[in-house]
Amino acid sequence: MASRARTALGGTWHMALGTWSGECAAHCALSSAQFLQVRAMCRFAAEGKEAGMEEDREQARQAQLQQLVQAAKGTFWDYLGCELIRLEDRRVVVGLTAGRHHLNLIGLVNGGVLSSLLDNAMGIIVMLARPGEKVVTTNLNVQFVAPLYEGPLIVTAELLHQSRKMMTTLGRVTDGEGRLGTLGSGSFRVI
Repeated sequence: MASRARTALGGTWHMALGTWSGECAAHCALSSAQFLQVRAMCRFAAEGKEAGMEEDREQARQAQLQQLVQAAKGTFWDYLGCELIRLEDRRVVVGLTAGRHHLNLIGLVNGGVLSSLLDNAMGIIVMLARPGEKVVTTNLNVQFVAPLYEGPLIVTAELLHQSRKMMTTLGRVTDGEGRLGTLGSGSFRVI
């Protein structure tokens, strides 16, 4: 959908198309300077509106973040020790400081912990994409690429695709040095 800005001169500047239409373009003899001035006014108004919309989106995102943090208290997320680090439109970053209780018998982070981290992080991004709807994991694929040890773990998840009822995500778990340990993909269904 093309974004438009109506001007006092009776025409419309189609910002996405970069064209001018309306009575003024057809009937008025605008000088190049007048046209550029009107175009600049339209772009300035559009940028101001976009900046305001971005600020509104950021406030909504922060409100969602606070709701998620409150809802997570006392859940498996909280039991694991997960922490929401960063939240973006189509991406989330989660952290966990892996302790002894997260390790298996040979001193590596347990595969169930890593799978849960991926599922939780990817679940957050789909919940944010569909606020107010119930979304469940239908498929979780995990590839253990390299061993991960006690210490900081960073999980990054992003939304790759969504349809009316299904969403596909991708996630990765790295250690504190940024070394990749686990990859995962997930499918989620809106119920």
